Amino acid sequence: MRIESVIHNIKKACDKNEFSNARATIDKQWNRVTEPKNYLYLNENAKQFVKIMKDEKRKR
Repeated sequence: MRIESVIHNIKKACDKNEFSNARATIDKQWNRVTEPKNYLYLNENAKQFVKIMKDEKRKR
């Protein structure tokens, strides 16, 4: 899937408070989503969610 489509799906899921869908997509595409150039395209809800997931991954 193109990164533009991935970003769009994550943003849409976060706006609708469908965090389980957003989490699944982010987990699957973690390396691509967390690249600085792609991370900038996320909206604030999605950015906060990625930060939370990053903290969870560090604690494991």
